[in-house]
Formats: sequence, C-alpha cells, structure tokens
Amino acid sequence: MKKIYLFLLTLLLSFNGFAQSTYQIGSGSSTTSYFPLYYLYDYNYNQVIYTAAELNTQGAVIGGQITKIKYKPTSSVSTQYWKDWVVYMGNTTKTGFTSTSDWIAVSSMSQVFNGQIVANTTANNWIEITLSTPFTWDGTSNIVVAIDENTADYGGSPSWSGYTLAPASGNKGLYKYQDTNDIDPLNPPTGTRTNAVAQIQFVGNLTPPCTGMPLGGTVSTATQVGCNTTAVTVTPVNPGFPAFSYQWEESDDNGVLDPWSDIVGETALSYTPPPISGTTNKYYRLKTTCSGTGQSAYSDVHTVTIPVAPTATTNITFTNVTDNSLTVNWVKGNGDRRVLLISDTNTFSALPTTGPAYANGTVLSPNDLLIWDGTAETVNIIGLECNKTYYFRLYEYKRCGTSPNYTFWHATPLDGTITTNNYVPTIATLPASNNFTGFTGANLSAVFPGWEEKTGDGPLGGTTSAW
Repeated sequence: MKKIYLFLLTLLLSFNGFAQSTYQIGSGSSTTSYFPLYYLYDYNYNQVIYTAAELNTQGAVIGGQITKIKYKPTSSVSTQYWKDWVVYMGNTTKTGFTSTSDWIAVSSMSQVFNGQIVANTTANNWIEITLSTPFTWDGTSNIVVAIDENTADYGGSPSWSGYTLAPASGNKGLYKYQDTNDIDPLNPPTGTRTNAVAQIQFVGNLTPPCTGMPLGGTVSTATQVGCNTTAVTVTPVNPGFPAFSYQWEESDDNGVLDPWSDIVGETALSYTPPPISGTTNKYYRLKTTCSGTGQSAYSDVHTVTIPVAPTATTNITFTNVTDNSLTVNWVKGNGDRRVLLISDTNTFSALPTTGPAYANGTVLSPNDLLIWDGTAETVNIIGLECNKTYYFRLYEYKRCGTSPNYTFWHATPLDGTITTNNYVPTIATLPASNNFTGFTGANLSAVFPGWEEKTGDGPLGGTTSAW
C-alpha cells in the first residue's frame, strides 16, 4: 500500500511540475481599441468571455492553474496614464452578453491581480501580467476576464491585437469607459457590446504530460522552388500538442552524407525556408519530442528545389546604328532578368553564378564589359567608336536569394555582331578672304563659327587672339 501511495505521489508531483505552456486565443492582424482598455477616457471596465472550445483548440484540455495573462499592443508607448489595473477571472457557463447591462457579477469571479502593469509597451510584443493569485480553470467552463483600469488620467495608449468571434447568442465582449468618476465593478453602468475583442495568452498547466512515442505529422507541401519561398506547416496530430516540443531540421542531401541539424530558433509548427543560396536542393523536416519520455518522431520531408534554367532570349537585332551608338533588341525568355555583355574581340568571360547583383559597367576582363542588366527587351548603347565591330552576348537568367548572396541560373546565351558606321565629317568651304569684321580679340568662334587660332606650335584651339 505504501508503495502505491508513493507512486501516486510521485506522479502527482511530476504532473504539477510539468513545464507551463502558453495558450493563445485569437490571431491575425486585426486590432481593437476597447480591450483590454480604451485610453481616451479616465476609467475603463470590460469583460470578455473566452470559451472552453477556444482553449481546447490550443491544447488546453484539462483543468489547472493559470499563472499569467498577456496582451499584445501594436505600438510603443508609456503606460503612465493607464497603468493601474485590477484583473478578475472566473469560470462561467455564459457564452455571450445578451444586453448592455448583462455584466457577470464580480462576486462570481476571483481577483487575480491588483497593481501596476509595465511602464512601457513595445509594439507587437506581448505585455505580461503575473497573477498574484493564480486562477484555477475547471477544464470545462468558459473563462471570463474582467479588466478594471483605475488611473485617473487618459492618453498614450496603443491599439491592441484583436480578433472577432461571434457566439451563438449575445456578444463576446462588453465594455464601458468614462471620465471623472471611477467605474464600480460591483455595480457597473450600461456598456457597449461587441464581438471584436483582444487576443490573449494564458500561461499555465492545462495540458496533460505526453506519454510514449509521438506522431511525426505531415508537411503541408512536399516541395517548392527555392526563389520565393513560403511557409511550411505541420498540422498537430498529437493530443494535447503544447506538451510536445518542436524543432525544425535541415540537410543538404536528405541526411545521406550531410547529417540533419537543428535550425536555431525554429521551434514552432510552421517554418519558412530561406530562398535557395546554392546549387543543390535543401531538405527540411520537423522533429517532435515528447518531453515526458524523451522520445522523438519526424515529419515527412519538405524539399526546396533549385530553379530550372529559364528559356533563352531569341532574335537579337540592332537598330538606330550610328558612328557611336546603336540600339540592341531581342525577344525575352521566361527568366526574371537579362544581362548584356560587350566585347571588341569576341572574347567573353563566364558570368558569376553566386554573389551580389550584376552591376552595369562591371569590367569582367580586359576584353569584355557587363554593359547592362535589367528586365527590358531593348537597350541603347552610346560611346562607341566609329567603323568598329562589336560583339554582344545576352543571357536570360533567374536570380534567387537576397543581396549580397544571390544565386543565378542562366539560359544558353544569345550572341550578336554589329559594325558601327564610319564617321564622315562635314567639310565646309572657307571664304577666300575674311576681314574678321566684329572680331574684338576674344570672340573669334562667336563671330566666325568654326574658326580657331593658335600661337606657336600645336593644334589650333581657343578663341582669344594674340594679335
């Protein structure tokens, strides 16, 4: 009998000491201004009903103590004008507020906090309220949370992350704000009902400890191309899933020669792989571990593949050819960008396949120049020499990753050749004689365009006379 008692006592202590979990009710980018408080008035009082079904969905399936609650502000501000809070919590069978005076009596709730919250909020970071008296959820009822804000001032409050959920009847939230007179939670005045309420996190032991071997689960997609990656998710398949720990792992060859390794900080059920940054596929899986037994299982593998090389550009042509400029035209392939090289010896360097973005004017070698990079189907080239043959090489390509660690996939290049026009000067017939009427000694080219003079040896130049 003593052995059985000791075993049960050990099991109970082990259960009570199990690591606390966080159960978030509500998600998304919506906001609310009225819960947990509305800052434009001196005093606030509100109540929100969070259902057992919502808790169950997040893995809270057994009764237990809640030791903390959290709210998420959407801006960074001081709380000096609304820092004094009294928090009440209670178990309730009520699912919604059916009138503007349908408050849940505080006598049926427990005061779990009476004090000042944090001095400042940080945008999108949860503020934590440690309950001075932990609240015991019975495991089946809904939970009502009431906030009584008592600071005799107003202003400087953020909006809060919120969500909307309509109960079968009535409304999910009820709130009241006013100036001058504090609101008495024992006898609150008529309020306003709404289904848009604050997201909240409950921290506590509301999940039974896991036992045995967990299930690994299935990734939401088996593969994706690694240029613009999206999130991969494993749907929880283990009962009471917050009692399990998660770790995403990666490998370069599905664990054949490159062992699976942890991805630091990626311990949720969803993970977004980085864009591919090499020339081989990358492999990812989720490891699920039962904390109680230390046993682990793995999801199936998600593969991020390297992109397929694009189709090449076609039909390169040259138009608007002069003695020092021309236009290059082509029909693009199905890549993201094009890059154009120019050479006067028909010698081209290999393009880098990794590194920073291609930059116009990059000298690849003494023989060739990266003259243009972009997305168009035509480009104007100037500054060429007359009566000279130029060779062009055009690549269609895909670019993945982020600077300065891009990876490039090129199509077969398209070559073209063109010779610029010969320069034919315009010859003007000089007058047989010129008396330089109007010449003052410093305006030669203005009075007689095209005329220059030079004192001494060397080429003509200048407009000032030495006469």
